[in-house]
Amino acid sequence: PVTLQLASPDGSTIATGHRNGLIVLRDAATGKEISRLESHSQPIVGMTFDKAGKRLISCGKAPVRGRGDDDDLEPSERIVELKLWDIPKGTVTRNFDGARESQGIAFAPDE
Repeated sequence: PVTLQLASPDGSTIATGHRNGLIVLRDAATGKEISRLESHSQPIVGMTFDKAGKRLISCGKAPVRGRGDDDDLEPSERIVELKLWDIPKGTVTRNFDGARESQGIAFAPDE
């Protein structure tokens, strides 16, 4: 199932984050799949495009060692996986390990 969806800044691409950690990019006009970004192992809980639509930051729940779930933890105690994607190449260019869950993710306005 889809956990969230997001349009690129120019509206040409729709990104959907899925419960299995998959991100699917689709052409907004046709609905045709453009690519699949596979690297997360847990549900996608946040995404944002840069203003050019060439990079994407994704946020996925991190596996909880020795626990079934982290729902009883405060958001600031939950660990997430943050990844920076190069959209044209379909590759992760940077992992941000040990990040804490927050209310949102964004690129700096001048990015």
